[in-house]
Amino acid sequence: LENACGQAATRRAGTERAAARVAEVEQQLAALQRDIAAAEQQQQAERARVGSLQRELAEAGSAVQQWQRFISSLPEDMSTEQLAALDRRFHLTQTRNKMIAREWFIVAVKHQYKPAYPAIEAHLKSVGRMLLITPIYKALAETEDGRKFAERVYAEARPNYHPISRASVDKVLREDKGL
Repeated sequence: LENACGQAATRRAGTERAAARVAEVEQQLAALQRDIAAAEQQQQAERARVGSLQRELAEAGSAVQQWQRFISSLPEDMSTEQLAALDRRFHLTQTRNKMIAREWFIVAVKHQYKPAYPAIEAHLKSVGRMLLITPIYKALAETEDGRKFAERVYAEARPNYHPISRASVDKVLREDKGL
């Protein structure tokens, strides 16, 4: 009888420990779910801010030229941190305006602002207008790493470009090689 009572007490203690652990895990899960919900709300707010800024830029016709002038006149000695702060504030890497994107991507390339490179690649692969791609390729061709990046992207994008755009980019990449 004593042995049976001891075993029952041991089982009860084990069950209580397991119940306590389950309660602890449930609390942790609830905290994680609250954190996830808060993060999702922050992402939605950020998307709304980006969309609002992009709509403002798109709706203000003269603002495009103002943005182009502002971006193209940024100081040559800007740090990566300063570029990142500008990008965070104005979401320049994600802009949908191709003219603004072109100016920003040229600055990003000249300063080797790597966070913009995936967007630069997407831009060069999705846009074929000579006006919007050639200046970026020129900026990329100025450094060895930039040239490698440009040649890799161009190899994929070239078949989709208009023949005149192809000739323009071919010339940029050929000239800078000294050919």
